Amino acid sequence: MTRTLSTLISSGVPILDALTITSRTAGNKVVERAHRKTPRASIAGGHTIADPLTESKVFPPMVCQMISVGETTGALDAMLGKIADFYDSEVDQTVNNMMALMEPMVILFLGVVIGGLVVAMYLPIFKLGSVIQWTLAGVALMAAVTIATLSRSARQLVAARNPLALHGVRLPRRNRRPWHPACS
Repeated sequence: MTRTLSTLISSGVPILDALTITSRTAGNKVVERAHRKTPRASIAGGHTIADPLTESKVFPPMVCQMISVGETTGALDAMLGKIADFYDSEVDQTVNNMMALMEPMVILFLGVVIGGLVVAMYLPIFKLGSVIQWTLAGVALMAAVTIATLSRSARQLVAARNPLALHGVRLPRRNRRPWHPACS
């Protein structure tokens, strides 16, 4: 705002018109209202610009004092330029400080996001390994059960031929010859 007012005044635009143009281009409703409330009559009557701006309490005291000094010395446009330079450098410094403070937070945030993605990608793989282990254990168990069942079936088959074999009793083997009609 002060840079616009400085440019308009140094270009030869009357102060009242320069204040009206500056208030419209400020882009801030509070500053625009403060400029509109600035009594045009007091400025047109020869009073300073700094007095109504000080009374509005919208602008910092330093700005009002520098405008007052600029009006007193007759170098209002140069003083407004210095105010604009000061606040530009202050805004740049504040932005740099905020970026320096936000940098570690952004790095931490990105680390958490990337770590979460890595965990989300590898967790199913680890679970798959666990499932495979359980599957292999299940296959081994199934094989053991199958072998036990087969051996039990084999024992039952022996028991069907010799019921006492289950109790450890063995029947004597008979000398049997194969039965064949030609042998008889």
